[in-house]
Amino acid sequence: MTKKAKDEFIFEEVRDGKLQFVGDFDGLYASDIDPWEQSANSDLNYKKYYGFSRARLARVIKSIENRETVLEIGCGMGFALNFLADNLPGSSLSGVDISTIALEQARKKFPKHNFMVGDIGSSKFVAEQKYDLVIFNQILWYILENLETAVFNAHKLLRPGGHFLICNAYLKEQRYGVDIVDGFNGCQEFMEIHHEQLFSLTDSQFDNSGDLVLNDGLLVYQKLIP
Repeated sequence: MTKKAKDEFIFEEVRDGKLQFVGDFDGLYASDIDPWEQSANSDLNYKKYYGFSRARLARVIKSIENRETVLEIGCGMGFALNFLADNLPGSSLSGVDISTIALEQARKKFPKHNFMVGDIGSSKFVAEQKYDLVIFNQILWYILENLETAVFNAHKLLRPGGHFLICNAYLKEQRYGVDIVDGFNGCQEFMEIHHEQLFSLTDSQFDNSGDLVLNDGLLVYQKLIP
């Protein structure tokens, strides 16, 4: 048996060059010490991208009045969560991820933070407490087929009037899920069509200047109903 390429743990190429979601996140984390270059230490292009994306995310969160408790969905090994914690004094941050292996690494690297296993796209996801702010951070393409459920779960996690942020990278040429979400504008349209009664859009920021290895988008919503 040939060794899997990194990308094949998450997507596999099928007919006509299309991609099919696999979602073996534990397999990926077991085979790669730094999936998606999330440490921002080794690849200069990704270091620049994450520096831009995480700094903008922190600035936007700072502008939100009620942000005492923050939950990052898709925290991986905790690098982005730790960055946000360092830049958001007065906020308590927790992280959720589907991969137990990723969270083992997160707890070792950043023991001061709270990390929990959970599948936000599952109808069985349990919201054990409420948060002022919930972030989908770089997970859009991995929850796309269950995106409606994932957003409903985010709504359940929020306190009345809380904020929901979708921070994500967008490829220059998208090969997967165009029929569900077509780029940054497609993500915003998805929310308008499926969740306009749950959330109100308060901010929309997108960078496709070409200076970054990936386009970067940030959508900010406020919870409308209890």
